[in-house]
Amino acid sequence: TFGADSLTAFWDVKRRCEVAPTYHALDWLIKNDPAWAKLRSVGDSIVTSSVVTAGTAEQESFPDQLGFRKRVRSQSGAITYELQESEVITFHSRPPTITGYRSLAFLARTDTRLSYALPPLATVTLTAMNEPGEWTVRGIAVQRRQLTVAVSYG
Repeated sequence: TFGADSLTAFWDVKRRCEVAPTYHALDWLIKNDPAWAKLRSVGDSIVTSSVVTAGTAEQESFPDQLGFRKRVRSQSGAITYELQESEVITFHSRPPTITGYRSLAFLARTDTRLSYALPPLATVTLTAMNEPGEWTVRGIAVQRRQLTVAVSYG
């Protein structure tokens, strides 16, 4: 049965799953899971085969209009941000439904960034595409194509 306690727990999870947009470079995703290359038109869907991590838009990830910079940790522990010559994936999270999750799962928090993960076997659907300069992050018109996706799993 589906009682009041279940509904309370569901709405608590739903509230905690509200995630700000998160970002990643499409080319890096394709390198780790070739299915990402099939997202070419709005409405296209794939099922992922690997874990994906993504983060919120910190200043270092989008310091200017050139595009997304991936956070990289060296063997010594130093963190740098490398410009990705790639289209940018924007993960648009939505609240869960009774049948599953529709956002990335929280991983970690730093002073400037929240990190999230998408599990393997998630369905990813391309919901929008914006040409270079037609979209903004932190008030900056980014000069890379943006592919916005919705996710579902569970």
